[in-house]
Amino acid sequence: MTTDIPRIEEEIQYDSHTNLEYCASIKSVQYIFKYVHKEYDCIKVDKKLGTYQQREGQKPTIEWDEITSHLQGSAPEATWGIFKFPLSQRSHSIVQLPVHLPREESVFFEPGQEENALIRAAMKDTTLTAYFKLNRDNPNARQYFYKEIPHHLSVRQVERHCLRLFLINVKGATSLQHLQTVDGVEYPTFKLAAIALNFLEDARVWENTTTEAATYHMPNELRPLFLDICFYCNPTDPLHLLESNMNHLMEDYIRREHVENVSRNLALKWMQDKLHRNNQTMEDL
Repeated sequence: MTTDIPRIEEEIQYDSHTNLEYCASIKSVQYIFKYVHKEYDCIKVDKKLGTYQQREGQKPTIEWDEITSHLQGSAPEATWGIFKFPLSQRSHSIVQLPVHLPREESVFFEPGQEENALIRAAMKDTTLTAYFKLNRDNPNARQYFYKEIPHHLSVRQVERHCLRLFLINVKGATSLQHLQTVDGVEYPTFKLAAIALNFLEDARVWENTTTEAATYHMPNELRPLFLDICFYCNPTDPLHLLESNMNHLMEDYIRREHVENVSRNLALKWMQDKLHRNNQTMEDL
């Protein structure tokens, strides 16, 4: 960090040994700037008047606000406050995903209520057991790791989550009914109102996309669009999206005088062949 300078003859005039150092490294900045933020050394003694109190059976005490009486700010701290720089920052929302061995989940209880606590714990899922149940009931969730579930699946209390979206995105709300009203229409739930304001992704956005595309594009262009939506946009119900757009996807085969069942199979085969080139199958949808 620094380099010692050998003794020089000019030091003799001071009648003492002077140790000189030359800051020759960029690392010296780290050492120097510590003193910029270092507070001055001092001690302050002051007489403060407090409130004299004496309770029955206790010794008399003098009470005062110790925090404000001894609050002291350095020059860097004062500058930081004058310019209103942030004091803290949070960039990520943390979701705990605990793990536990079989029959070793955490159970909290009060003394004497051990049996009731065990009964309640047996009836309630932990985060880990709920993950297993989710995979049993929802095949679409099996493609994700345990740590990825919060990124792809909805929260448990949807209405509270949607209300929070309103509170962090809408200014000047006067009531809950005000938040549920969008363009003069009062929606029965916060979820529907959030969808109307595009705070939440709705499956209808992909239905509207394919319907609008069918107005201007031919079936051989709609089929690649449908595959891209399914694989890159993660629609909530790709099977429903397929069935609702099948007439547009197989329209060119219908024009060739094929019956509906044959046209459907030909359209599915076209998409299957397209997926095979990318080492994928229709089952992956």
